[in-house]
Amino acid sequence: MTECLKRDLKRSNGLPAAEDSGPTFNWTKRRRCPYKLLLYYLIMAIQKIVPSVIADVEELLGRPIQEELAMETGTDVALDALIDVSTEAIVMSERVKALLTSCAETLELVAETRERLADLNLQVDVFRLQCPSRYRPLCDTVDTGGLDLVSDDRLAKIKGLGDGNLSLETQQARGQFHFIPQRVEKETRNARNGVKRQLTRQKEVLYDSIWSLDVITRDIAYKSEDARNKVLQIAKEISTIDQWRWFIGFGSAMSVTLVWLLLVYGISCGCCGSQKRATHILLASVVLMCIFSVALWGVALGALFVGGHGEVFVCRPLYDEPEFSTLTHLVDQPSVLFQKGGGFFSNLLYGNSTMDVPIRDVLQKCKKNGSAYSTFRLKQVFDMDAATNHKRWDLMHAELERLHVNLTNLQLLTPGLQYQLQALLHATTVNLTNHRTQMSGQVTGKDLSSFADQMTSVANQITDMSTLSRLDTLASTTRQLVISHIQPLERHKVDLVYQLTALEMKMVPLQRQVNQSLSHLKTIQYFINNQGSNIAYECHQALLSTWVIWVPLLNKSGMVYSNGWKDVYLTCPYCKP
Repeated sequence: MTECLKRDLKRSNGLPAAEDSGPTFNWTKRRRCPYKLLLYYLIMAIQKIVPSVIADVEELLGRPIQEELAMETGTDVALDALIDVSTEAIVMSERVKALLTSCAETLELVAETRERLADLNLQVDVFRLQCPSRYRPLCDTVDTGGLDLVSDDRLAKIKGLGDGNLSLETQQARGQFHFIPQRVEKETRNARNGVKRQLTRQKEVLYDSIWSLDVITRDIAYKSEDARNKVLQIAKEISTIDQWRWFIGFGSAMSVTLVWLLLVYGISCGCCGSQKRATHILLASVVLMCIFSVALWGVALGALFVGGHGEVFVCRPLYDEPEFSTLTHLVDQPSVLFQKGGGFFSNLLYGNSTMDVPIRDVLQKCKKNGSAYSTFRLKQVFDMDAATNHKRWDLMHAELERLHVNLTNLQLLTPGLQYQLQALLHATTVNLTNHRTQMSGQVTGKDLSSFADQMTSVANQITDMSTLSRLDTLASTTRQLVISHIQPLERHKVDLVYQLTALEMKMVPLQRQVNQSLSHLKTIQYFINNQGSNIAYECHQALLSTWVIWVPLLNKSGMVYSNGWKDVYLTCPYCKP
């Protein structure tokens, strides 16, 4: 900026400028400074601060919307709970996978055992056909029922949850909520660019508006300086003419002395008896007296004229405080000096009626060290309040109104997430008690160890060596089947019962947690669909009501905002000499 701006900045901080000790009316050289100072701050605000403030829309608009949703619906709590559900579902899926793996191994063993039992049953049937009829009831002692484990498909659904679909849907829902500020930034990008364009347009309008003010203030400065120079020139000329006043006074004194000398000489001649000479001298004295009297009267009248009018038009107007009535009649409209209309400052600016300011008001306000802006009524030329009042910037406010966000299409509970949660909820309703109860009994319908002992006992009662041998073989095969298949199958059964019991203890809390999360997310989604736009609108209006652009701008630029640049144009440019 110019040196003028630097001086005003120093004055605003209470620091005197080196140039302040200049001649009188130095305000004419610097009263344009506050308007350029104003323009400087506006341009700085428009070109630097406004874009930075608008670019922070994520924090100014997006974050309040996010916080309002969290406060109204507990979205953050619901999403955290959903993460817990997803984590617990993954843990549960791993448990189910382990259970189903054990079941698969058990079923393989069961299938093999069934084959061995079927073979044993076949051998028993053959033996029964070949043995006497009294031994046939022994063939009906083998029962392979109750070994079909975990046939409920809901456990398979829980196993399927471990593929990451629920976790992926959960992360997407969290992203929808946590990226609301980024969504606001994206949706308001065009509106923010429009605000920047309108601010640039206002800057150009401000340039155009201040141009006329700058021309007038420059003309006032130049004309005032020119008038001041002319007055000083006239004063110098008067001081040079003042020496003639002494010459005229000295000549008047010499003339009076000459007349008196002639009169005295004539009287002396008359007293000495020289009548004829005395007559000539007295006649000459009378003639000179008449001539000198006319000249003296002219000098006296001139002195009275100059002194009287100087008193009236110079001394009295300048010291006729505080009304300056004489000076007002001389230069203000209607005035003695300006018959065509307009006052001193109006005629100074080629008859500009907007600057028809009474000189009395100028002198009174300047004596009180008033501001040049209010003293010279520059508001009629450039209204600072109107130019800097953002409430009148309709186009910019129209762009600000576009800084809203549409939340109706914000999907936290997506169809995929809802399907995953409902599938998990359905899967957790599996009745593991039935499976656990089903596996609580024996693996076989008959106790094969007892059956083998029974066959041994029967064999001891048979006398037929062929039948005895075959029956001992069946008993030995049965005991070997118990050791190789039935006992491992029993151990698998115990392990499965333990896993089912542990899974059942975890299933009920998970079911309750899934039900709560699903219900909460449905409530949140319903609220967003019906009230999301209202929340976004309220946050937008709150932003506009608190973000009265110039307040943060002026605070950031080091100026104190008070009644529309009041501190700028009421305190910065003093008009006191």
